[in-house]
Amino acid sequence: MNALDAAVAVAREHGVRADEPRVLKDAHNLVVHLAPSPVVARVGRKMTALRPHIKQRELELTLWLLEPRPRRTRRRGAESSARALTPERCSGPRGGRP
Repeated sequence: MNALDAAVAVAREHGVRADEPRVLKDAHNLVVHLAPSPVVARVGRKMTALRPHIKQRELELTLWLLEPRPRRTRRRGAESSARALTPERCSGPRGGRP
């Protein structure tokens, strides 16, 4: 089974429709949009040889992301100092890394 098939199989096991998977990046990791679902999956392939502790770090990050968070609400008319997370804020100017 290749990485793309593995991503689709795991998605389906968890009830995610992945009828039209589209590869977004194919390098050390395979990044796949599991269309038509609004889900992007990453399949790590070669990094474990270069960074032996990466699997534990990825697991810890995933578990942290799954932790329940308090819902943030704003009063009507109140200004918020929080800014939306956008691709520009993540990748820096002109799509490059900051």
